[in-house]
Amino acid sequence: MFFLLFTAFLHLIDFIFLGYFKKVKWMSKIYYPFYRIYNLFSFSFFYRPLYYNFIDNTLGRRYMRAIVPYIIGLILFSSGLTLGEYRYLPDEGSTSRWIKEHYYDDQAEADGASYSIDISIPSMKVKENFLPVFFAQKDIKETNRVLKNLCPDFEPYSRNSVRFLAFEGFAEGYNARDVERTASYHNLRADTAISCIASIYNIKIDTLLYEDLQFHFAKHSKVTAKGLLTHLDISKFEKGIHTLYVEQKVDYKDSVFVNKIYEIPFVKYN
Repeated sequence: MFFLLFTAFLHLIDFIFLGYFKKVKWMSKIYYPFYRIYNLFSFSFFYRPLYYNFIDNTLGRRYMRAIVPYIIGLILFSSGLTLGEYRYLPDEGSTSRWIKEHYYDDQAEADGASYSIDISIPSMKVKENFLPVFFAQKDIKETNRVLKNLCPDFEPYSRNSVRFLAFEGFAEGYNARDVERTASYHNLRADTAISCIASIYNIKIDTLLYEDLQFHFAKHSKVTAKGLLTHLDISKFEKGIHTLYVEQKVDYKDSVFVNKIYEIPFVKYN
């Protein structure tokens, strides 16, 4: 690997100085083996004709001198090169030990236009004995595959393709057949839907697994998101730092559920 990097470095220097190593006779004899090896691994025969066409005339050489520094700068800065900054910190997102702002509602953007969430709690600082947790639902094919396999007998709600404002408060987006059904039937279907969606999640705080939780459909207060809301009883936990763990089924592939784990730290004050 070091040898290839060294060969590439020699080729870059020769490229910047417009073939200087090849023009000097004694240097060309030393450089030629490295040149051949690099050509083999880099497939330079694809771009070499264009390169020679540029340096074959005066105008082309001027263009090359102007383009090369621009290309080098573009490569360095587009890759997010940082020298000597935070060398003892891991990259953001590479570990669950990073605090992620989008888990906390009080750190969300006011307008919510460019703010997306999967799971959130009101704040990292919890002063009550119940912790509200919001689970955003996204109508994407992966989630739909999970729900279809968890609840094969549940018929998804059908939506109108056109919604009339005059009937907005009456129809609530359902088709006429749904509206004619009784309120009890709607509530039964809603409970089934909640049970189905809630089965996606396994919820723990520290080592305590929560079961038989009550969920409600809800809209997020700050961002454009709909989903489920539940409240976790944390009265038995002592003051201090705790972690909410949520294991979510995010896809279903080859007869196996694909899981994602969220870790949301919070501080209990009372």
